[in-house]
Amino acid sequence: MQWYFRDPSGRLRSWLGRGGTPMWVFKAALLAGLTVVVLALAMLGLAALLVGGVVFIVLAAAARANAWLRGLVQRVTRRDGQGRVNVRVISRP
Repeated sequence: MQWYFRDPSGRLRSWLGRGGTPMWVFKAALLAGLTVVVLALAMLGLAALLVGGVVFIVLAAAARANAWLRGLVQRVTRRDGQGRVNVRVISRP
């Protein structure tokens, strides 16, 4: 649906084609502008997902390495015959 107005000379003109610009030019420019904005937002979102995934993987690997090292240190420092250090063992006769 097009909206028309009368210019000062009395001619009917389209609102979107004020300067004599054909309607298809306006639509093409609008489509190009929206495409640029949508693609920019999509690329920013994709970059954010990629960075988040890399950070998640690196932190998960660091936590796994930390747990492995703690287990290794615990095995080395534990004396034979001694149970867990933080558990009180009551020996009964």
